[in-house]
Amino acid sequence: MQPTTITTTLPQKSSVQSLATTLNVNPAELQQIIVNTIMPAGATAEEVGALMLIANTYKLNPLLKQIAVFKTKNNGLMPMVMIDGWIKIMHDHPKFNGMEQVDSFDGDKSEWSVATKIYVKGIEHPISIKEYYDECYVPQKAKENGQQNFDAAPWDKWPKRMLRHKSLIQGIRYALGIGGIYDQDELLRMDAIEAEIVPVNSYINGPQRVIPSYSDIEAAVKAMGLTLELRKEYGKDWAYANGETFSVKAELAKLGFITKKNAQLKWDTKMDVTLNLQQKPTLSLPEETNKDFDINTIQGLEQFISGNGFSMEIKPSGKKVFAKVNIDVDDEGQVGFVTELGFKRVKDVYVRDVTSIPNVA
Repeated sequence: MQPTTITTTLPQKSSVQSLATTLNVNPAELQQIIVNTIMPAGATAEEVGALMLIANTYKLNPLLKQIAVFKTKNNGLMPMVMIDGWIKIMHDHPKFNGMEQVDSFDGDKSEWSVATKIYVKGIEHPISIKEYYDECYVPQKAKENGQQNFDAAPWDKWPKRMLRHKSLIQGIRYALGIGGIYDQDELLRMDAIEAEIVPVNSYINGPQRVIPSYSDIEAAVKAMGLTLELRKEYGKDWAYANGETFSVKAELAKLGFITKKNAQLKWDTKMDVTLNLQQKPTLSLPEETNKDFDINTIQGLEQFISGNGFSMEIKPSGKKVFAKVNIDVDDEGQVGFVTELGFKRVKDVYVRDVTSIPNVA
């Protein structure tokens, strides 16, 4: 069976250009500087784009170390927002109206805590978040290859400062609704991640691991006759497989699912999909389809979208015709997919003006 091909190039929006405009620098020079001084050798265009996209979204300057690169144990790269970046996000937010911290460092370290209050315009009472040392502390080796490593053990060297940072970051999240970005501690806690900050101009990295999108995982699980349920647990996104999982246990394990007993002593089959939710779905059609679709026609666009598991509706409006695609607007992968196809968000739906697109297959 011949693989399906796409007969057009999808439109792309340059996050490099947008960030360069924000920082008031030349786009080509900015990209060259970031590739040569921040990204390691072997970084993919997608990984550079992810860093640029987050930096541009929150107006962070990677050259000032407001955002950095985080290397996973599988040689993947993740954007990581540094404490200076979180502080800038807080001060730049239009609803931010001040903050204060109250610490309690009496007694044993296990009893230490820091409470952060953030005042939000339009809300009568401040949002208060308290973080505890025994829940935040990350044991880290202070020595590496017999040598003192001053960057490897911040929780051992500056425990009070680190606890203040953790409390502030969580306060920013709760009070200002910031999500989808992580600091170093959070990436270290992810089950599938064991990482380090990439040194400048590090040329020792191997091939980059491809992380499948959540939509791709969901499609594979549905093909097994199962369904997925997303749950938020301890800052991570978990997908629970529902149905008769025993007969397909090996296939689920290949995707990354694990099977463990829960607090009720029942078996759960689940997978940490925190990173997968950030990936765009694979632009592919079902295997039984061997027809080439031209997405510059309405029928071809509709068939292409339905082949990726979504549906599209045509909505005439006066002299114009609009296409509406039905997706989960909170799923970054799905949003990225339809955005590349030219759809734009209008309130809570994604639409595209297809008035000038031929209505022939």
